Amino acid sequence: MAEANVVFQMFKSLSDKEKETFLRLLGMPTELTEIIDSTDTEEFLAKHRFPNQEVCCVHCGLLDACKCGHTKSGHQRFRCKGCGKTFTYASRTIFNGAKKELDMYFQYIHCMMRGMTIRDSAKECHITKNNSFYLRHKILDALQEMQDKVRLDGIVEADETYFPISFKGNHSKSKTFVMPREAHKRGERAKKRGISKEKVCVACAVNRSGKSIANISNLGRPSVASISAVLGGRISPDSVLCTDKMNSYVPFAEHEGINVIQLKSNKRVDGMFNIQHINNYHSQLKKFMRIFNGVSTKYLPNYLAWNNLRNYAEGDKDFKESIWCKHNAEAVYDDSKWTYYQRPAIPLPLVA
Repeated sequence: MAEANVVFQMFKSLSDKEKETFLRLLGMPTELTEIIDSTDTEEFLAKHRFPNQEVCCVHCGLLDACKCGHTKSGHQRFRCKGCGKTFTYASRTIFNGAKKELDMYFQYIHCMMRGMTIRDSAKECHITKNNSFYLRHKILDALQEMQDKVRLDGIVEADETYFPISFKGNHSKSKTFVMPREAHKRGERAKKRGISKEKVCVACAVNRSGKSIANISNLGRPSVASISAVLGGRISPDSVLCTDKMNSYVPFAEHEGINVIQLKSNKRVDGMFNIQHINNYHSQLKKFMRIFNGVSTKYLPNYLAWNNLRNYAEGDKDFKESIWCKHNAEAVYDDSKWTYYQRPAIPLPLVA
């Protein structure tokens, strides 16, 4: 681990041209064109979803599928000899039923990497505002799988931040949603001061390498169970957890087998241990959220993943764009537009 950290620090000191040369020597993509070299969606999915030209069933996973004609739109159809179901290259991905050209999807991811709003992205990609909204969340839903695989090690700083509950996008004409309170005007403060059940708690953790985890844990102050629902099993046991004086982190760390150091009140640094990185993370997160003039609580987990993968994942923006595009070809996606309406207004995790 020490040798890896030395290499990482040396890499960060290189110029952009030297970094590009180093990545090429490792066989890693340095530009978007190195991974997005397909002319149409089917070719792109065939290359990155089934890289060894071995088509496995997207339903049961059996590696025994045969060609079975074409769809009405001309796409290759396959049939699994095991479960008997048919599928195409795009089945169970965000590209299923896609009518737009492949370049538009890549352009939209480029807009997301720049932090553009739904309307600006729609104008840039020549699509409607509603299609821009659904495409954004299809991409983010698929990227949640990448975010869920993040594990932290080394010195890990953890703390929570709060967002007011927002029912933005849940309208009175909806047949499935009943407004639990009077609507708040934009910028209006919560009725109760300080931390209360009117705010959602977002448990966050970052390490010194820049990896981050964040998700909704509960309403109001977090408990041991709610912190475990977000961070449990995602911090290496040989790590050191740095927190403030919140009592819930001590039993959480004991349960996870993690060493914990709690800083005294009004103290941010104790030797090499501090919580300045997590405080900077909170500051950057709030700045990112202000771009969108308020985020509906039902979609807040997607925006948290967006912030983490855009601003804290390793690599420059071109490299991250290429990884996003490739991941969207591989990630399983089964939702439809209707499922967005059915999402809970406050998506709290299941707490044991």
